[in-house]
Amino acid sequence: MKTPLEKLIAAVRGEEVFGTPLDGIIRHVSDEITGHTFLDACSKCDLDDPEWPAQLARELNRRSSQVEQEQESGLGGESWEEPVAGQVQQEYEVFLKLNYRTAEASLYQFELFPRLNKSYIKDFEKLKVRDAHYLKLVLESKNDLELFVRSLRSNQYLKSVEKISAEEFQRVA
Repeated sequence: MKTPLEKLIAAVRGEEVFGTPLDGIIRHVSDEITGHTFLDACSKCDLDDPEWPAQLARELNRRSSQVEQEQESGLGGESWEEPVAGQVQQEYEVFLKLNYRTAEASLYQFELFPRLNKSYIKDFEKLKVRDAHYLKLVLESKNDLELFVRSLRSNQYLKSVEKISAEEFQRVA
């Protein structure tokens, strides 16, 4: 079975991709790479060359494998901590404010974004106030926060993400 990225590359090459409309493939790929990364990969291709889909496929595969390597090595950040043998990872509760470019974008995105059905999200609460979403997340471990924040990068309507206090979340609720 092809990954979403492999399906997108096949569609760009002009191959038939059965069972999934192109916009659905693009949405699934956004979990793996950002729109900016995709456009940057496209800019590296010579569109006058008949082999440009192959160039794009190579560039996207290269970038996708870089992301996988970063994730395997702790996401490339210094915040990643190696679990100690025999030590149980504790759940991590965090409060975030997602600021959108406009109140309309916030309203439209409320039911769609972010995807909270990730395996590392144990529980969540979500509130909307004007142009922001307030999240209370219970993650499997503190390390999962970086994974979650990375997943937010794909949204073009999101302006910024702030870590907030439990008290600020309660005031909004």
